[in-house]
Amino acid sequence: GTQATPPPNDAAVVVGPATIATVTAYDPSGDGTENDADAVLSLADANPSTSWPTTCYSSRYMGGKPGVGLVVTFDGLAQPALTVDVQTAPYQVDFFASDADVIPASLDAWGPPLGATAFANDPETIVSPVPPAPAKHVLILLKELGQDGSCSDANPYRGRLGEIAVVG
Repeated sequence: GTQATPPPNDAAVVVGPATIATVTAYDPSGDGTENDADAVLSLADANPSTSWPTTCYSSRYMGGKPGVGLVVTFDGLAQPALTVDVQTAPYQVDFFASDADVIPASLDAWGPPLGATAFANDPETIVSPVPPAPAKHVLILLKELGQDGSCSDANPYRGRLGEIAVVG
């Protein structure tokens, strides 16, 4: 029999099962960091009390920032949906994807959000849209924060994200 010729190695992008390599806090319009040391607490660990908190803000819209959030980086190119527990509300969350090697520094560099903004008046678990093309990073961007009793009266708003996992 005849054997099909395999494509050259550089012709195909191998998209494997998504494995989360790192989670990085993201503050594109501030100093670039946002409670980075706690970012790992956002990963699914079957303990809903561990989560990544934003810093405390004076306004639910973070004083005009476009948002802060977490970047989930995979160990290779992948097209997964993510689940994430949004633990403060009301909230608004956008998802973005990038195939760049390095996390895009600006929101513009991510391109348009994936699907519509997720929003609700109560905390809940949400699922991201699947990226339209293989991605190295997915940004979970909080655009609206709820009140958090652990913050001060002057800065009562904070977001919390937890239990981030790949669907499937």
